[in-house]
Amino acid sequence: MILTPPAPRQAPPHQKFKRLIRSSDFTRAYRQGRRVTAHVARIYYLPNQRAFSRLGVVVSKRVSKKATDRNWHKRVVREWCMQRSNISTIEHRDIVIMVIKAMPTTQHGSIELRRELALLSQQISI
Repeated sequence: MILTPPAPRQAPPHQKFKRLIRSSDFTRAYRQGRRVTAHVARIYYLPNQRAFSRLGVVVSKRVSKKATDRNWHKRVVREWCMQRSNISTIEHRDIVIMVIKAMPTTQHGSIELRRELALLSQQISI
C-alpha cells in the first residue's frame, strides 16, 4: 500500500487579517483612530504600518451579562468580516468593531447586526 501525503489545505478566510490582541493596540485605536457609530455597533479604524490589516472585536458586559451571548455577537461579527473579502485588501488598518447594543441571538438578530455593520462599512469604505 502506498501512502500519499495529504493535499495542501488552503488558508481559511479569517487568516486574511490578523487579530488585535494587546490592550495598547485597542487603546491606540480608540484614542487616535476615527470612528463611525450606528445603533448597534461602532467601528474604530486607524492606518497601521504593517503589511496586513488587524481586527479586534469588543462586546462588553453592558451588552449582555452572559458570556455565551457576548461570544455569539463576536462570532457574528467575525463571520461578517470573513465574508467581506475586501476588508483586508483596501488599506492596511487596525479595525476595532465594538458592539454597543444587544441583538437577539437568533437568525433575525444576526441579519440585523450584519445590516448595521454593512451600513457602517459603507461610511468608511472597508
